[in-house]
Amino acid sequence: MSFLTKNVAQNLLYFLKKVHLPPGIWNQFLLEHDAVKHMFFMEVENAKIALFYSKTGDVFRLEYIKVPPNLQRRGFGRILAKETFKYIAMNNYKMSISCRFIKKIFEENKGDYKQFYIE
Repeated sequence: MSFLTKNVAQNLLYFLKKVHLPPGIWNQFLLEHDAVKHMFFMEVENAKIALFYSKTGDVFRLEYIKVPPNLQRRGFGRILAKETFKYIAMNNYKMSISCRFIKKIFEENKGDYKQFYIE
């Protein structure tokens, strides 16, 4: 299932241009959710970037992000985390965060998602 709104696509395009990725690459990947494997993921350059979680009731515990070495330090983990926050908010779930990297991104965007966060 894909979750990419026009606003998200525009923000993503702006970000990708800012980090000097080729034009049009933003439409090559969308946020997907695999409830069986407990992960959100994006396909980028024939590789999978994944955010793993555990879930109890309506609370997602965001545990870690796995980014292939050739895609690291290019902002894809940040994009995946922010899109996951949006998915959780759009579906009125709650989240807790155990990963320092994901927590850092959350803190940078806290204003948009604090009502969905629990300690």
